[in-house]
Amino acid sequence: MDEIEYKLKTKNNVLIVNAIDKLISIIKSKYKPAERQRFVLENEELKFLREKCMSENTFVSLTAYQGLLALVELGVLEIGHTMSTVITLLPSAHLKSFQKLLCNYIDNGRALSFGPSLTSYTRAAL
Repeated sequence: MDEIEYKLKTKNNVLIVNAIDKLISIIKSKYKPAERQRFVLENEELKFLREKCMSENTFVSLTAYQGLLALVELGVLEIGHTMSTVITLLPSAHLKSFQKLLCNYIDNGRALSFGPSLTSYTRAAL
């Protein structure tokens, strides 16, 4: 986690995306479908990802939101619970980040889509 934390504190977008990708990999590797409810509430990496949605760094915030949605597409998180989480985080989040995320989805014409940074990871993981 120290490496992830370090990368997220940099101003380097490549390192930030790499850190979120690594976080997604860790979350996915620890996920057990039989324990989904408990996992969603107690997994430290998932809590950390949610915290990063409220980051003061707009790029970190946007990438963390994309990470949550990538976990939905991978089947780790349920869409209903994730959207509830996103709505709960909105008052604390950068509305500009969330607006960019929504515009990205609308522009791509898909219910769930990802920027070029997470698309390759998502496809490779499926």
